[in-house]
Amino acid sequence: MHCVNFDMLEENRMKRLVTIAFVVAFSLGTVLAQQRTFVGKIGDSQCGLKHPMGMGSDKDCTLMCVRAGGKFILADQKNNVVYQLDDQKTPEKFAGQMVKVTGTLDEKTKTIKVKSIEPAGKIPAIRAPRRRGKTRVRASRSQRIALVAPISTLTNGAASSGCWQNPAGCTGDS
Repeated sequence: MHCVNFDMLEENRMKRLVTIAFVVAFSLGTVLAQQRTFVGKIGDSQCGLKHPMGMGSDKDCTLMCVRAGGKFILADQKNNVVYQLDDQKTPEKFAGQMVKVTGTLDEKTKTIKVKSIEPAGKIPAIRAPRRRGKTRVRASRSQRIALVAPISTLTNGAASSGCWQNPAGCTGDS
């Protein structure tokens, strides 16, 4: 007959249970620790942080570049970083807008595994400090006209025809 040591079985079961609980807690902790929120503008991989002039609005440029083969990205202009987005459907409705992207970041590829995207709302603008002291004085209309076109400098008979007062009525031949 075999003797079974129940204390030893119970101890082994307890060790296994603690080990499993530790592994689950560690795995869950690392997943939750990596998930964070990123703020930036939804752009495209062809333009990166800034869209070139003359390409329309940020939204139009982004959508045009994605249709031409680019990918949606998150442009974090504050930190000067471009993040790739694994989800290429959800960002379309936020093209050219400031957003908050929640997800996990793969540091090697700079790719965010997107959990959610929502509008960032208004980002407070940085205002220039108010000027104190002297205020600027503007010249009157008559002073500006006198500075720009003194009568003695007008040519082609403009002084005698009154063109300096009404340039739209000038024909140039007096």
